[in-house]
Amino acid sequence: MTISVIIPTYNREKTIKRSIESVLSQTISVDEIIIVDDCGNDNTKSIIDSFNDKIIKYIKLPENGGPAVARNEGVKIATCDWIAFHDSDDEWLPNKIENQINYINSHPGVEFVYCSYKRSWADEVIPFIFNLDKYEGDMLETLLKHNTVGAPTILMKKQLFEDIGGFETSIRCMEDWDFAIKVSKENYLGFIEEPQLLVHRVDMSVSHDNYGYLQAMCYIIGTHKNEFIKYNKFNSVIINLINDAKKLGVEKEIEKLLALYISL
Repeated sequence: MTISVIIPTYNREKTIKRSIESVLSQTISVDEIIIVDDCGNDNTKSIIDSFNDKIIKYIKLPENGGPAVARNEGVKIATCDWIAFHDSDDEWLPNKIENQINYINSHPGVEFVYCSYKRSWADEVIPFIFNLDKYEGDMLETLLKHNTVGAPTILMKKQLFEDIGGFETSIRCMEDWDFAIKVSKENYLGFIEEPQLLVHRVDMSVSHDNYGYLQAMCYIIGTHKNEFIKYNKFNSVIINLINDAKKLGVEKEIEKLLALYISL
C-alpha cells in the first residue's frame, strides 16, 4: 500500500511548515508528498526547500485556479496507489495514516475512509461533532443533508478518484462536499470516529467566502437534484439557500444561477 499526499497551497508561508511536519511525523511513513502551489507570491517555496527531503515534490501552477484545480493537478503526477489529501493550514495528528490503514485492512474492499477532526480556533481546541444517523457505509442520504467529509480527512484509492473524475473545478468552495456525494453514490464510505487532525482557522480562508458558498450550493443542488428529490430534501435545501442569499442581498442573482444549474 503506497500513499501519495496532496497538499494544495496558496500564500501559506506561515502555516505550510507545520502542515508538512505533521505528515513527516506520521507513525507510518507516506511515500511522497506533492505540494501544489496555486500561483502564490510569498515565501512558500523557500520553506518547502528547507526540508531537503526527497519524498517532497513541489509544483507551481501558472495561474490561480483554486483548491480543486490544485488537488486534481497533484493527483495527476502522483505515483502511488492511494491518495491522502491535506491542507497547508491544517495539521495531521501522528497516527492518522496508521489508523486509516488499519481501518482499510480490517474492512476488505473499502477504498475510501475519512475521519473526524478537531478545530483549533483562538488557541482553543474543540472537537467537531456531527450528530448523524450514520457515519459510514451507504452515506448518500446523510451527505445530502450534512457536509461531513472534509478533504484533509480523506484517504482513498487513486483509481477511485480518477473514476469519479476528481474535484469539480468550477466552484471555489464546497468542492469536497460535492466530491463526497459523488463517491457515496456507488461506494462504501469508511469512518474513524476518533479525531485524526486539527483544522486551524486562518485569515483569507476560502471557507469564509459567503457568496462563493452560495454559488457552490447552486452547483451542488443542480448537479445532484435527482438525489435531493429522491430523498425528499430538494425543497428544504432550496429554501435554506434562498434564505441565505436574502441575508447577503443577492437573492435575485442566486435564483437565476440556481435555475440555470437545475436546467442543465
